[in-house]
Amino acid sequence: MKRTNKITFRLSDKELARFKRRVKESGLFQETYLRFLIEGFCPNQMPPKEFWKEMGGFFQALNNLDKLAKIAYHTGNIHYEEIREMYRVIAEHIHRIEDEIFHHVPIDLRSIPKKDRPKQKYTKAKEE
Repeated sequence: MKRTNKITFRLSDKELARFKRRVKESGLFQETYLRFLIEGFCPNQMPPKEFWKEMGGFFQALNNLDKLAKIAYHTGNIHYEEIREMYRVIAEHIHRIEDEIFHHVPIDLRSIPKKDRPKQKYTKAKEE
């Protein structure tokens, strides 16, 4: 998609600092951050480095499980204990990721039922 329209607007020093901080936390470019907002999405903070380390272990466990599935398919031998161990490792990684990573990510208000949301000053404009 070719973007030919330009928008210029002004922010106070406080608004600009808040905007730059949120863009930096998201790991996105300013333009991309604004496009997310225009589409109705609120970008979350970029996951910390520990997230990628945990995901590496998770992907390795999934790769091992995939290898076991291929061996079982080609040989007809199912190694239940090895598969059970891989599931345990995967579950362990999922719980570690949930406990150590995602408890620090801000909650998206759209995931909270409307009746439980804090009162908002502004509402989203209706689509044209």
